[in-house]
Amino acid sequence: MFAASLETQPLNDNFDHIRRKLRGMARLIDQLLTLSELSSKRIRADGSVSMRGSADAIVVALRNLISNAVRHSEKGGAVTLTVDRSGPWVEVADTGPGIPLAERDAVFQPFWRGSRSGSA
Repeated sequence: MFAASLETQPLNDNFDHIRRKLRGMARLIDQLLTLSELSSKRIRADGSVSMRGSADAIVVALRNLISNAVRHSEKGGAVTLTVDRSGPWVEVADTGPGIPLAERDAVFQPFWRGSRSGSA
């Protein structure tokens, strides 16, 4: 109810900042709920690629990558998911603006936020 009433407030820096923070919190809560749900289920896909690691963490990471790619692609753009079984490796590509060159080394730091996108 608070978030809904916040959306109707006039635009100013304080409310805009709070709106962004609430959207980020909502996204984090959604990811935590998804992680919790995935922890209690086993998902099986058609065809498989074996890799070492926590299955739940891999699923959450892929979902986050794909979600970000969809969200940051240009309108009418494309998101491509490529899986190479020999690696194994996964590539998620989109038609969005990308991460600025100066920030690319930081992208693998936990909770890093891009200067443009507000994504983590």
